[in-house]
Amino acid sequence: MVISQFMAINDSTIADENGEYSDWIQLHNVSDSEVDLAGWFLTDDADDLAKWSFPEVTVPPDAYLLVFASGKDRAVAGQELHTNFKLSGGGEYLGLVRPDGVTVEHEYAPQFPPQQPDVPYGVEVGTDIITLIEPGDTAYVKVPTADIPGWTEPTFNHGSWTAGPTGIGYDAKYAHHYEGTMTLIDPGATVKVLVPSDNSVANTWYKRDFDDSAWTTGSTGVGFSLDGRYDSMIGMNVQSAMYGVTPSVYMRIEFEVPDPARIMGLWLHMKYDDGFAAYINGVFVAGSRNYDSPLWWDSSATSTHDGSGDYVEYDASNVAADDGDLLILPRLEAVTGEPYYAYGDLIGTDVQDE
Repeated sequence: MVISQFMAINDSTIADENGEYSDWIQLHNVSDSEVDLAGWFLTDDADDLAKWSFPEVTVPPDAYLLVFASGKDRAVAGQELHTNFKLSGGGEYLGLVRPDGVTVEHEYAPQFPPQQPDVPYGVEVGTDIITLIEPGDTAYVKVPTADIPGWTEPTFNHGSWTAGPTGIGYDAKYAHHYEGTMTLIDPGATVKVLVPSDNSVANTWYKRDFDDSAWTTGSTGVGFSLDGRYDSMIGMNVQSAMYGVTPSVYMRIEFEVPDPARIMGLWLHMKYDDGFAAYINGVFVAGSRNYDSPLWWDSSATSTHDGSGDYVEYDASNVAADDGDLLILPRLEAVTGEPYYAYGDLIGTDVQDE
């Protein structure tokens, strides 16, 4: 049995028997034999593997079972199933556990990534994960002073940008803003950064052929710490360029895909404080959405966010130029194997054969 897919932010896809759009979890029996789930468990807590128990329910070979993660705690055989917990759209642990309460049959660990509304998430069996970008890998960074046309394009030349390892950011003590935490990173990688002062490269700096040779080169982490709490983590200090001057910084990271034909999807894991927009080969792929659109060289995040995330080529937007925290820490993973996309209609609440 595997947790073939789930939806942690269900706004309008599948309604439960009460007409509510509860979170849901879909199980798939990938074996050649039926599986009796009586006494098996679902949990969103790695420290409580026996959190919610299945009633008598049998899943035929290559069949599916839908369970609502609604917190309503309904476990009656032959009726709609509801766990005693809800899923976190920001990401958390999710596991399917055998009746001994110890053996994990399938899990998303240590946690699944942040989810999008009405978008199911899942990984079928037979897939492998290749890490393309690790914390500490080389990044090219620029804090824009103006728009940089084409900076998200793969051909953009970022040779003048500041090079150093991720993460990118700073920490300053400032009385009027929330002071979040910065995640520890592995030092040593090279990063290139630019703190922009106008819009001159706003539309080009994220392109692959962008010339960033004039950008500042350094080591991660990128940022500064007025009270010294992050000194041990900062390899590139951008305090003079950003603090009290501008809320944005541009950063570029180069990476190679060993076998592009095998790549079926990309997962972007982002640690950020306070906002970000991410691009791959010049195409926008993800963002915190807590900023006004379109983005400019001096765009600011409209709300605070305590660090979480990762990505490839991006524009990091802080709350304001005088905000005391900035963090950019990316990891990009590729999924290989047979393609699996969680699109279309979901299986119903009962066991069904496909």
